[in-house]
Amino acid sequence: MDAQRIGSRGLLCTFDDLLSSEYACLTNIYLIAGERHTFIIDTGLGSAWVEAALDEFHRRFEFRSPIILTTHHHWDHVWGHAAVPEAPVWATPLCRDFLARDGERILKELAACRRGSASIRLPDVLVESALDLAEEALTIFPSPGHTPDGLSVFDRRDKTLVAGDALEWPVPFIDPGPPMPDLETYIATLNRYLHLAPDVVIASHASPAGLELIAQNLSYLESLRDGTRYEPRGPNDERFDAYHKANLAALGR
Repeated sequence: MDAQRIGSRGLLCTFDDLLSSEYACLTNIYLIAGERHTFIIDTGLGSAWVEAALDEFHRRFEFRSPIILTTHHHWDHVWGHAAVPEAPVWATPLCRDFLARDGERILKELAACRRGSASIRLPDVLVESALDLAEEALTIFPSPGHTPDGLSVFDRRDKTLVAGDALEWPVPFIDPGPPMPDLETYIATLNRYLHLAPDVVIASHASPAGLELIAQNLSYLESLRDGTRYEPRGPNDERFDAYHKANLAALGR
């Protein structure tokens, strides 16, 4: 695990276990040292990841009453929820529905990816609209796009946006569902990100970035909507080709 302090109170924990797999990605867990709570944003592949992240957090910050925030239902974000049993789990209502529907099946199918103990823990607190946690200087809000159950976190003190899989490098990945993806909804989510004007953007499978990542992802989605050609930026042409092909299939094109 690689750990990096972000701003005054954020800790980015990056795991490379999936880098050499078919998924070929880094995976992030992000923690925020709040005034009254420690916010754990996603829990990865199981208890081993959570324990490593919390050990590092304890070395740098004071650990307070924990809350787990779930960016969406996908397996690589939720398998470690039970490792912090005292923490309530927050997520959107759709996230709870999807986990109840698919969670146990996928846990069995991908058992080889577990790190430590892994299980499906359903959310305790359902976030149906934006929540302003004034004392914590956090905004937590639904952010449908990559999946319809997305949840994002904006740390207003450090101007850090935690976007889960709604943002990717070099372009976003659109989950095929069900339900069918909604490009206009996804574009609206990224425009909301731009309006927040974060200094730092944390995506679940990328290095810390800035507004340019939002703008690049938005430009790509708009090109899909408008049927215009998108020119990928940077050296990740092979990754772009794979994502673009999958996104076209997800959209039935």
